[in-house]
Amino acid sequence: GMVMVSPEMNPTICSVFEAEIVLLFHATTFRRGFQVTVHVGNVRQTAVVEKIHAKDKLRTGEKAVVRFRFLKHPEYLKVQSSSIVTKYCGLFSVVQVSRVLRPFT
Repeated sequence: GMVMVSPEMNPTICSVFEAEIVLLFHATTFRRGFQVTVHVGNVRQTAVVEKIHAKDKLRTGEKAVVRFRFLKHPEYLKVQSSSIVTKYCGLFSVVQVSRVLRPFT
């Protein structure tokens, strides 16, 4: 599909991004390979957890920078945009998108 974006936004399309998250609740430990739904502005897409920086796993109440990869197609994301990440058995609050990586990195 097509996306209309103002040039002043300095739009960046990405398939991989990093975000600082706080794990509000999860029934088990949160690990690499989990699939979650990312909600950033008008973006609603499944993403897979590629890496949790400085940790192997997260438990309820912990904070970390996590690398996500969209499963279907790249999206327009803006650094410092807030979002919510959900999974059927957990809820994560994204403090902010910290880094947007180019597609296929």
